[in-house]
This record gives sequence, C-alpha cells and structure tokens, in this order.
Amino acid sequence: MAGLLISVDDAHTRKDWAAGTGGEERRIAGAVAWEKDGLYSIQNLDDKPLDFLLLELKRPFCSELSDSFGKPGAQQYAEKVMRMVRQKWYKAMPVEARNKEKGRVVIQWKIQRDGTVREDDIVLTTAFARDPLVGAAFAAIRAAAPFPTLPPNWQDPTAEMRFIFLYNLPERLPGCN
Repeated sequence: MAGLLISVDDAHTRKDWAAGTGGEERRIAGAVAWEKDGLYSIQNLDDKPLDFLLLELKRPFCSELSDSFGKPGAQQYAEKVMRMVRQKWYKAMPVEARNKEKGRVVIQWKIQRDGTVREDDIVLTTAFARDPLVGAAFAAIRAAAPFPTLPPNWQDPTAEMRFIFLYNLPERLPGCN
C-alpha cells in the first residue's frame, strides 16, 4: 500500500512496520506524510481520539479527451481505449517505477478512423521523468494499437487523446481514473 497519511488532529503515535521496525512519532494537525509500500500499524499514545485520513494511491492513470467524445457511443469507445493502454502500461512497467522513481509524462496522440495510430501522431507534450518512464508511456500506446475502428457516427477523421502517466506520485489530477 502506498498513500498519503494526513493527521486530522495533533497526535502522539507509535508506528510499527511488519518488518519489525518502528518508533514514536508526533504529528500536528494537517501534517501530511507520504507512506511507501508496506504493512504497518499505528498505536495512539495519547488519551484523546486519534484521527487520520489515509488516501491509498496506486499508479494513477489520467486522460483527457477531445470535445468529439461528447457524441453518442464515444464515451464507451474512450473507456475501451483507456483500458487497452492502461493494461499494456501496467504490464511493461519499468524497473525504475517499481523502485519508486517518480515521474509525470503527458502524451497527446490521434487514433485514425480505422483504429491505427501513426507514429508521427504520437507527441510528447510534457515530461518530468527520465527516459525509461517516458519510453514506457510511449510503448503502452504503441503496444495497445491498433484500436477498434472509430464509432460509425464519428464525424472527425481522427480521435484526439491526451494521456497523463503518473509514476509514484501522490497527485490526483482532474480526469484521473
């Protein structure tokens, strides 16, 4: 489990990890801590109630779709494309990501009417990541293609997509699934 641990009140606690390590901690209300993978327990050492908010975060995968996706049948098409890319991305996750390297990669791309993706239609728009993480994002799109043909009522020649690949970041952006 990885996530954000937010202290709702001031607290005096003891955290014990499954591996046998641990120690006392004092937290002030509003304090935020990034908790890495692992199992642990928190014991309240104060007399007052202990309130924490724990937000579990996986590998966030976000997407933004062009205005064309407001048409009938378009949402189902977009969801299928997102599932296909997400599946390939999770399967080919680079060792750097598994070793907790952080990164954010934004790729904009187009699906042709027949479901193919032209290499020159895949564009890196933002990268705050090293090459292996950027490469994994590109590889997920390429490996997932070809996609199903565009819905019959689709009037545009392409479907424009913008996917945001977040590696080990506690950030939730609008459009994140």
